[in-house]
Amino acid sequence: VFPGLMPNLRALASEAVDVRNLTSTEGSGWTIAGMVASMCGVPLTTAPGDENSMGRMGLFLPEARCLGDYLKDQGYRNHYVGGADASFAGKGSFLSSHGFDVVHDVS
Repeated sequence: VFPGLMPNLRALASEAVDVRNLTSTEGSGWTIAGMVASMCGVPLTTAPGDENSMGRMGLFLPEARCLGDYLKDQGYRNHYVGGADASFAGKGSFLSSHGFDVVHDVS
């Protein structure tokens, strides 16, 4: 409709990587599994129907090395900002177990 409206953005878009039709890894389609898969590179397996009950865990995948662990080792101070309570799905436990110093949530 307006072909010359954003020439700089169009030029930048022509250099971009197109990630349409990107799908998530099998078994990573819920909150904590997606976080684990993207930050640790390993699948999270649970009993069917028990996916978001990870808040019961004191330590979360203690043998896994995740992005936050590597960043912490390099001297970074890691903060996580999320829109839901950190206790949901064990997010806070996972993050604090893997190098995050501060977890900011809605509460």
